[in-house]
Amino acid sequence: MKKNFYSSTIKKIKSINLKKISQRTKLIIVGVIILFALMFIYPGFSGDKSSRIMYWPGKVNQHFDITKKTWVTDADAYSGSDMDMLAYCQKFYPKTIKVTPYKEETIGSWHSVGNQGQYSATKMSYLCEQK
Repeated sequence: MKKNFYSSTIKKIKSINLKKISQRTKLIIVGVIILFALMFIYPGFSGDKSSRIMYWPGKVNQHFDITKKTWVTDADAYSGSDMDMLAYCQKFYPKTIKVTPYKEETIGSWHSVGNQGQYSATKMSYLCEQK
């Protein structure tokens, strides 16, 4: 499905006669392209401030720091995917009452136990729903 979307979008872009587009419009188009690129490169750039967590078996859990807008490895250096998600959400977001799957996200701040090494992976994030 994504492939068809991207293919059709590229075809539309290629069909545009750039000589007929004003300089202002060209700048807007470039700005939008840069914005979308940044949203994929830097997950926090999208402005998504949702309280959420991520698990990856064999790695230390992650939580989203809503003030810094970035993913953070648990400072205890050992909390793993065997932990209850509700309890883990409440560790960072005390008013959490429910945990639900949110969206697939790619982050590069994963670490092994002891916060050793650094890994990048795409995993499901879980929303920590508040009261």
